[in-house]
Amino acid sequence: IPELNPLGDSIDKKRFGINPIVTAAITALFVLGFGVIHHQFHRKRQAKKEAGLLEIAHQAKTASDAKSAFLATMSHEIRTPMNAVIGAQELLLKNTSLNSKQKSLLQSAQSSAASLLGILNQVLDVAKIESGKFTLEFEPVDLKQILFEINQTFSVYAHNKGLMLNASVDPSIADVLLIDELRLRQVLHNLLSNAIKFTEHGLIYFDVRILANDHAGQLIEFRIIDHGIGMSQDAIKRALMPFEQVHSHFSPGLESNPGTGLGLSISNHLVELMQSQLLIESAPNLGTNIHFAVAFSRTGL
Repeated sequence: IPELNPLGDSIDKKRFGINPIVTAAITALFVLGFGVIHHQFHRKRQAKKEAGLLEIAHQAKTASDAKSAFLATMSHEIRTPMNAVIGAQELLLKNTSLNSKQKSLLQSAQSSAASLLGILNQVLDVAKIESGKFTLEFEPVDLKQILFEINQTFSVYAHNKGLMLNASVDPSIADVLLIDELRLRQVLHNLLSNAIKFTEHGLIYFDVRILANDHAGQLIEFRIIDHGIGMSQDAIKRALMPFEQVHSHFSPGLESNPGTGLGLSISNHLVELMQSQLLIESAPNLGTNIHFAVAFSRTGL
């Protein structure tokens, strides 16, 4: 009969049992190793995902650049012969031997050619904006004279539609300010044209006033208010995007010639280049109030 060792059970446990400390250490190493592997796998997957997104962004930019280059090239190539067509039409209109019917047809053709040239210029502007090559050129000009000419032009347009353009210009505007005349005219033309286009009756207000005045320059606000069809907030957002148009409430007869959908978008970008913001307050059937304020420097500073 083997001799029993009263400590046998304890000896066996120490010799063959699993030490809790060792078990915990092994478990910790396993968890740590699994965590490292999982982290590395996650990093590789994230890096692959980011690389894919960068490639998609690169492809989108390449496509956008190609589109902008195409628009710029095509609009420029078409604009050159269009200028020649308009020039030839102007020379023909000076011909006194034309009868009334011939002159009327020629004037209609010239009006269409001028409209097409305007569209081409807007497309070229969009291409410049998207390529980041759109800049302003400031020169000393008489703002009051510019506003007078704009008011005369659009008063006729409004009158022909049975509307009245009520213009108010602050007489304290300086005689000479540094302004990009071409682009300021473009903004005001687009805004006034839209106001007349989308208004069937009532008044259109064109208000220009000084908000701040010192030796360095003047902060001038331009505001155009109409009683037209108005826009919802979603429609305003769409209207500020290139080639987007709000068709749901066009005036009668406007569907056939709604325009390019570029005017408001280009105007918004031009105002931003002037270090300002185009603010639009509007609601369906309640008209539209568009305004912006620009700081113009005085000359000789």
